[in-house]
Amino acid sequence: MVELGEEFGSDGPAVLDWLSCEAKAQNDGGWVKGGHKSVARGCFVDVVTVGHVLSHASQIGALDELSGENGRFSCRISGWQADHERGRAAVRKAEERARREGLSSAPEPDPGDGQAVTDGDLSQVVTPSHGKSLKGEHSIKKASPSLSPSQLDDAQSKLQAAQVRRVFDEWVQATERNPARTKLTPDRCRRIEKALASHGLADCLAAVGHIGQDSWARGQNDRGRRFDDIEHALGKAERIERWRDWTTRSISVADQRGERRSRRGAALQNLMANTEAAV
Repeated sequence: MVELGEEFGSDGPAVLDWLSCEAKAQNDGGWVKGGHKSVARGCFVDVVTVGHVLSHASQIGALDELSGENGRFSCRISGWQADHERGRAAVRKAEERARREGLSSAPEPDPGDGQAVTDGDLSQVVTPSHGKSLKGEHSIKKASPSLSPSQLDDAQSKLQAAQVRRVFDEWVQATERNPARTKLTPDRCRRIEKALASHGLADCLAAVGHIGQDSWARGQNDRGRRFDDIEHALGKAERIERWRDWTTRSISVADQRGERRSRRGAALQNLMANTEAAV
């Protein structure tokens, strides 16, 4: 962070902070996949500076395995796994300490009432970031409460909002729309949320990314209209799966059909012109 700050001012740490938050949202072991424009919009830094920061961060070891081209990149936050291991170790120590304190402060059961402390009084600790129980670790709910339902709902809402924004930004960049004039409307937000719920983040990112690569959907068709809105990419399960599995070969068939229709239209116009001339 210090080296990036000395080299780029506040832009350097801002970009690295954004990448760390995005790595948390993508939840892929510290890996981040995205575009220079998305980072620039998220950090309010120009695209050229983003490229320089990424390159320098890779050179000084803040980012590992940086690769990409044409404004796209993938990298891994250096030390991500070690940091998370330390975090999990701290959680385990805190829960163990709370368990011991809870057991020592708990009132002794009355031998006469036939009750005893059992494993049923213990619950496994589940961390929101991993969604998996930590083996061998237990806590008493009353002694060391986890996130309250409202806090958990708030965390889930923030994660969902981050994923919706991630898909929207990817679609804006892939279809080369004007980010200042293209808005995340409530209708678009609902469609993205529904698609995320049914197919997950990876499929949605693939779908909106692929539709931006299709010239026919981008308006180069016999109608001269664009068919690359959020609705066309994520409106239905069939559309999500079609664009998720998109390949150059599969869409070239549609291009060929459009070309055939255009040729038939041109031939019909020529025929009509020749008939009128003959008459």
